[in-house]
Amino acid sequence: MVYALANGIPAACVAFAAAMLLGVALTLCVVALLTIFARERRVRSWTRHGATLAHLSRLLEGATGVALLLIGLAPFVSVI
Repeated sequence: MVYALANGIPAACVAFAAAMLLGVALTLCVVALLTIFARERRVRSWTRHGATLAHLSRLLEGATGVALLLIGLAPFVSVI
């Protein structure tokens, strides 16, 4: 844009700004649409597999607790 202004071509500056605006607008629209579709898909999946996901969540909580316990005990274990 600075180069175009320095050479007296203000139309190129406007075209560049419009292209940037269009690119940002399209990117934001695509991200918003993907977010909406992903949310709807996630809700359908949770509705269909709710019990399985609840069970998996409890398993992961238990695994996290065991991992934290092992990390906490690590300084007291002597490896020779």
